[in-house]
Amino acid sequence: MPPNSADAEGNAGTELANGIDHEDSVWVRQQTDKVELHRHLEGSVLPKTMWRLQDKGMVNFGFESFEDLERHIIMTEPLQDWDTFFKRFETFHKVFLEGGPAATREVVKDEVAFAATEEGISHLELRFSPHYMGGGEELLKGRAEYPSSWDDHMQAIIEGCAAAKSSHSIRVGLVAIVSRNYGPKSGLMTAAFARRWRSDVVGFDFAANEDKETTAAFADTAAAAHQMGLPLTVHTGEGYSVDHIQHTLDCYGPAVRRLGHATTLLDDPALVERCCRQGITVESCPTSNFLMGCVPSLEAHPLPRLLAAGVTCTVNTDNPVLFGTTMNDEWRLCLQRMSITRPQLLRMNDNAKAVAFGFGD
Repeated sequence: MPPNSADAEGNAGTELANGIDHEDSVWVRQQTDKVELHRHLEGSVLPKTMWRLQDKGMVNFGFESFEDLERHIIMTEPLQDWDTFFKRFETFHKVFLEGGPAATREVVKDEVAFAATEEGISHLELRFSPHYMGGGEELLKGRAEYPSSWDDHMQAIIEGCAAAKSSHSIRVGLVAIVSRNYGPKSGLMTAAFARRWRSDVVGFDFAANEDKETTAAFADTAAAAHQMGLPLTVHTGEGYSVDHIQHTLDCYGPAVRRLGHATTLLDDPALVERCCRQGITVESCPTSNFLMGCVPSLEAHPLPRLLAAGVTCTVNTDNPVLFGTTMNDEWRLCLQRMSITRPQLLRMNDNAKAVAFGFGD
C-alpha cells in the first residue's frame, strides 16, 4: 500500500539533501508562504494517485506493487540514456491518455493539496501541455481550431484546483505550454486554446526542442500570445549554449518575462546585463538541472553566481515526482549544497511573488 502523503515527500531530492542540518530542515518546513512558478502538472502526478487510479481500474499501469511503481517513475541518478527517461515519462502520459479528464481531476486535486499541506506552498503556478494531455491534430473534427478533448481536460483541471482550494489555503495560476516537438501547427492550436480559456490562463510557455530553427518557427505563436496579453516564460538554455537564450529573446520579443532553467546564461555577460536591464527572471530548478545533466553537480549550479550577478531568480521543482523532489527539498539543497543563505532564499521567494503571472481566486 502507498505511504501517506506526509511520508511521501520525495526520494531523489531527499537523498541529495541527506545530511542536512536539522535546524535548516526545521526552518524550511516552517516557511509556509512558498511560491512555485515552474511546475509541470504532468510530471507532478503523485505515486499514491497513480496507484489509486490503477486500483480503480481507470488506468492499467501493470505495476504489481507500489514500490515497483515508484522505482519505475522516479529518477534517482543523473540521466544515462534518453530511452529510459522517455519510458519513465510514458507512465505519466498514460495517466491522461487512458484515464482521461476524470483522472486529470483527481491528479490535480491531489497535487494542489500536497503542495499546500506538505510543501508549504501558498502560491502555485501549474503549467501543462493540452496537446500532451489531450492528443493532437489527428483528433480535429470539422472546423475546430483544436481537439475538444483539450477543453475536457481543462475543465477537469479547473475542477481539481477548486476541490483542493476548498479545503486548503493556496492560490493557483494555470500556464499553457506549447511543446515545440509537436510543430508550429500545435503552437497555433495552443494559442487558440488559450484564447478560449483566457480568463483561466495566466501565462504561456514554450518547452522542449530548443534548436534555433525550431524556436524561430514559433514566433507567430509567441506573437499571438502577446496579443492576448499573456506574458511568456520560455524553456531555454537548459543545457543548450547561451546563444540559444539570446535567439529566444530576439525571436519572441518583449513578452518574454521569465526564462526556464537558463543554466548557461552566465556564459554571455552582455546577455546577463540585458536580462537585468529588462527585468527578466530565471526560474531555477536545481535538482532537475542536475538529474538531466545540465550541471555536473549541485555545487556547480549557476544559481549562486546568477544572484551575485544581479539576475532576478526563483527556486522551483520542475517535475517534482519524476525528479523525486519537493519544494522543501529544493530549499534545503540550496542551503546545504549550493551555499545559498536563508535571506537569499526568502528574497528569491519574494521575487517569485513579484514576478508571478497571476493567480485565480
